[in-house]
Amino acid sequence: MIQRQRRWALPIAFLAIYGASAGRSAAQQTPAAVKPRLLLVSQPRTLKADSDFVDIGFFLARSLTEAGRYDVIIYKPDEPRIAAAVRAGHLKPGETPAYLSSADAERIAVAIGAVYIVTVSAVKTREGVGAEAGMLVEMGGRRWSSVFADTLRPVRSRSRRPELLEAIHAHVDAIARRIAEAPVVAPGNVTTPVQPTPETVTPPISKPDPQEPARPVTPPTSEGPKAQPPTTADLLIDRFRRAGDTSNLIVTLRKAVTEHPRDPKLRGELIAALRSRGWNEAARDEATRAVALCPQSANLLKLLGDGYRDTDEPAEALARYREAAALEPGNALYQVAIGDAEANQGHTAEAEVAYKAARTADPRNPLPGFRIARLRAQALRFDEASVELQAAVKASGGADDGEYTATYRAILEIIDGAARDVVADLTALRRDFLSGTVTGEDAHTKAMAAHARSSAIAAYLSDNAVPPAHGVVQALYVQGASLLAQATSAFAAYLETRSESDDRTAALLRQDAARQLEEAAKQAAALAQKRS
Repeated sequence: MIQRQRRWALPIAFLAIYGASAGRSAAQQTPAAVKPRLLLVSQPRTLKADSDFVDIGFFLARSLTEAGRYDVIIYKPDEPRIAAAVRAGHLKPGETPAYLSSADAERIAVAIGAVYIVTVSAVKTREGVGAEAGMLVEMGGRRWSSVFADTLRPVRSRSRRPELLEAIHAHVDAIARRIAEAPVVAPGNVTTPVQPTPETVTPPISKPDPQEPARPVTPPTSEGPKAQPPTTADLLIDRFRRAGDTSNLIVTLRKAVTEHPRDPKLRGELIAALRSRGWNEAARDEATRAVALCPQSANLLKLLGDGYRDTDEPAEALARYREAAALEPGNALYQVAIGDAEANQGHTAEAEVAYKAARTADPRNPLPGFRIARLRAQALRFDEASVELQAAVKASGGADDGEYTATYRAILEIIDGAARDVVADLTALRRDFLSGTVTGEDAHTKAMAAHARSSAIAAYLSDNAVPPAHGVVQALYVQGASLLAQATSAFAAYLETRSESDDRTAALLRQDAARQLEEAAKQAAALAQKRS
């Protein structure tokens, strides 16, 4: 991978010279907790901009920063610490050009207190994506010495995008390893006038082990061993996920899974990425392979259940959810998944049992309460739905919670259907009464039942908080339900009086209610489309 053009090893004698000539006495040395500053320059090899230049500086800076050894500053003229050096007079305004020469980089490093300079330049060629990298260290007195200067062989791949990803993986990992071999020196940024730090005593620099990269000394803690720094793959995955670049995210995750086939976390992320692209069958197949390799992962079993659900295999989905819950019976989310699968098949009693089990497993989780509220609304028990919903809202911490909005919209669809049923029932009831199909007494009983449903809908809508952006929709449904309740009362009065005036009033109110409900449904659909 690496063809070394030249390398000057730094002997132990140099470290002693550096310690003596750095301009700081033993009493002024830096505490071990302060990291040496490193200036990272990523730019084309020549001043003439190359359209095939690949900027890998971001990835290398992240890798070095997360490793925790250096205080990394990636060069930009407007970088805050570089701009501070200009304001403080340590650099002149013209000394921060877009393209740095070697002298420019050394001058800027001294001004910001950096003791290392790393330069990288990656470029796409016919042979693939290659790179050059070099590292300098300050010897004191503004004298710099080379640690390494390497040329990295071009990385090739069969397709364009994977080639770039392969190159970033390979080159950043290789350069980071070379930088890790650099000797540990006292941080120059301790005495920079831009960011002064307290002067304390540190132990003398010890001889580095040539078989192991030198590591900074850190004070002991009670938190156990330090977590491993993220790999280049981790950085790429995070960047592509944040950018919404699912194509490159899937390619990177696929490569990571190939290298670590039994990593359930990577497997789960790949399945989620495939689902986000709408590739449900591919996600299900990936989940099947993942479960075969990691059969004790409850999360992967749950994802496999999601895959079966998305491909219209509810029985298989339910079976996988039950297996996940058996592995982790205290996980409320798996019980909720069981309840959702049962509810989707119309098994409301079984769904309620699962939701209550989820609430028992995690009483502070509001999700089971939201689900039970839906079941109550489906049964047209709106007063009980309101009680469950408000209890869940209290547990969730506020009505603007995303799950509250989802539940509100789901119940709103139930309300829309129930209200339209009342309109249809009133129309059919009047027709049947006039034709003699039903008696006046039966018609009156049914009209009062319809009135109770309309009033319950109006009360539910008035009693519960309106989620953001749903105010107009709620107002329209409240008005429609109120008109519907008045229409049912007017029709019941007509059945008692047989007055044509009462009949016309009931018909007009029913028609107005139908128009309001239609407008409310349109507004709700438009809002749902906008939010999606």
